[in-house]
Amino acid sequence: MDVFSQFGIDPGKFLAQLLAGLAIIVAPAVYATVAIVKSCRSSGAILLWVALIWLFPILGPTSAILSARSNDAKR
Repeated sequence: MDVFSQFGIDPGKFLAQLLAGLAIIVAPAVYATVAIVKSCRSSGAILLWVALIWLFPILGPTSAILSARSNDAKR
């Protein structure tokens, strides 16, 4: 028996919602990772920021983008 039909889920709608949800999480994380790599000089700091970005999907990218912008403004 098909799992989708067993629970009354439309597979097309499920796939579209899954991709939209992933895009909402992944796009800011990728942008934040690139921004941190460009703005940080220490490899340890980059490692910690990247861990924060990918372990905390909403808070991590937001704080990393704000930090990268403030680091760029100081230079």
